[in-house]
Amino acid sequence: MLRASPVFGRRTSTPYAHGAANSSDAGVTLFDDVVVEALASHSENEARRFVARELGGIDGADRRARVLRDTLRVYFALGLIAAATGKALGIHEQTVAQRLHASRSERVE
Repeated sequence: MLRASPVFGRRTSTPYAHGAANSSDAGVTLFDDVVVEALASHSENEARRFVARELGGIDGADRRARVLRDTLRVYFALGLIAAATGKALGIHEQTVAQRLHASRSERVE
C-alpha cells in the first residue's frame, strides 16, 4: 500500500523529499523510500513523530517490547533471514516469524 507522508502530504511539497527522490537512478522513487531522509533533514520534531508512529508499541521498557526489538535487530543484522535469526537467538524459525508479525501488529496506525 502506498501512502502519502502525513507531514508533507506530497513528495513535491518539500525540497528535501523532492531532491532525494530525484537523485534516484531508477527513474521512479516512492515517497516511502525517502521519507526518513526527508524528515531527518526537515524537522527533528517531525522525525520523532514518524519514529513514534512506526515503532510505537515496541518502544516500551517491558519484556515483550525488548524481545520484539531484539528480534528485529538480529533479523535486520542477518539480512532478513528468519532461519539465521532463529539460530542466533536460539529459537525456532517459526517463533521468529511470529515475533515479526507481532512487531507489525504493535504499530500505531
